[in-house]
Amino acid sequence: MGDIDPCKGKPGCPPVGHLQFNTNVVFDRDGTLLVRYRKEHFWYEYAMDLPRHKQNPKFTTDFGTFLSYVCYNILLERIVEVEKEDKVDGIVFSTMWENTMPLGMTVDYFQSWAMGNNLTLIAADIQLPGQRAVGSGIFHGSYGALAYTFNPDGISRLIVARVPRKNYALTEPKSSITAVLQNGTTFDYLFEGDHVETEGSENILPHWQNYYQDDRYHVINMENFTLVKITEPSGRIPPTT
Repeated sequence: MGDIDPCKGKPGCPPVGHLQFNTNVVFDRDGTLLVRYRKEHFWYEYAMDLPRHKQNPKFTTDFGTFLSYVCYNILLERIVEVEKEDKVDGIVFSTMWENTMPLGMTVDYFQSWAMGNNLTLIAADIQLPGQRAVGSGIFHGSYGALAYTFNPDGISRLIVARVPRKNYALTEPKSSITAVLQNGTTFDYLFEGDHVETEGSENILPHWQNYYQDDRYHVINMENFTLVKITEPSGRIPPTT
């Protein structure tokens, strides 16, 4: 959300008389504000200001302790520093993540991050397929993706999953995805992917017709990458030539 902080008369205050931040807020079931996190590292956000102090965006609920972060910050060391300072069960993470193959795909990266750090990651990406921004879900440190969506149709979704506490077994997996339309209509989203083309190229597809619903292909340079299928839970990958 946009967050405006009046600062008129204070040192470093801009001429407009306020600072503005890219901000996450978390409320409890009663509507009480639990934590506010102002994004600390920008990705071409020229209209926003940086927070003046380091933050520890931790909040505790009756089902665990979490941190709240925004987008690009998940790639940086700071999130790991804070996570290791206290006992944390997971990260609540909002983003406008543009999918970039082969290493920057949302669902792939989010699941890898969760399992690599043994934390639950609740990731909410904006639905903007025309800018390759799509892919949200709930990812567990041991079980990987509990529920996720990666559908470039411009439809918002509410993702719900049963998440076991850290180091506990997932005895009864349960999840659901509910589509939420702009007019407030909701329905259970049951998608099997039958209509998705298996092959495509930007050379044969026209430019997107709807920025909010169409996803288009992009060419990637794979010269510096070697893809190897991983078949074991651990071990070493032999060098390739």
